[in-house]
Amino acid sequence: MKFIKILVVFVFVFVIFKVYTGISSRERDIGIDTHRKIYKKTEEKLNKALEIQSDEYGKYQKSE
Repeated sequence: MKFIKILVVFVFVFVIFKVYTGISSRERDIGIDTHRKIYKKTEEKLNKALEIQSDEYGKYQKSE
């Protein structure tokens, strides 16, 4: 009887551990995806700014 109780406790702890690690890995993946999206948006904004800057510099060079 004592062996069965110990076995049930170990199974319960194992299930709780698996649920916890599964949730934390999903949260980690969501965080990584969010940061990846933010990085892409920032990179696009930077590329647009560089294009505008080079166009303006070209206009400045032509006017001199």
